Formats: sequence, structure tokens, C-alpha cells
Amino acid sequence: MKDLNLHEHIQSKHLGLGGRVVTQFENHLYAIALHYMHYNFCRIHQTLRVTPAMEAGVTDHVWNIEEVVSLPDLEGARKAA
Repeated sequence: MKDLNLHEHIQSKHLGLGGRVVTQFENHLYAIALHYMHYNFCRIHQTLRVTPAMEAGVTDHVWNIEEVVSLPDLEGARKAA
């Protein structure tokens, strides 16, 4: 086993993964976005007694998860038009 410096070690570790690292990072970003959408649009907060989005005047109703999940489809339809 040859001795690797830090740069070579990082290269050898990540070159074998190819696009998987990028895909995992993109999936992580989608998970964070989904969390924030649920937190701000679907969940009624005890202190506000409404969702933060309703309090800010962004929406007039509590969203259900189907509305949140359908958002990427709406964005794709907007780009296609």
C-alpha cells in the first residue's frame, strides 16, 4: 500500500464516485427545501396559531402535502410554456 498525501487521498476517494456525490448533494438540497416548505406552509405553529406563510400574507390557507409535492410539476409546466 503506497503512502498518499491528503490531496491524492481525497482525489482517489471521490473520483470513483463520479456523479453520485453531486446527486446526493442535490437530493440533500431537495430534502431541505421540502422541510422548509412543510415548516412554513403546512404546519400550524402554536404561538402564531397559523402557518408562518399565512402570517406573512404569502398564502391564505394551510397547504397539504399534495400541494407541496405538486409544485415541481407546476414549475416544469411554467418553463415549458
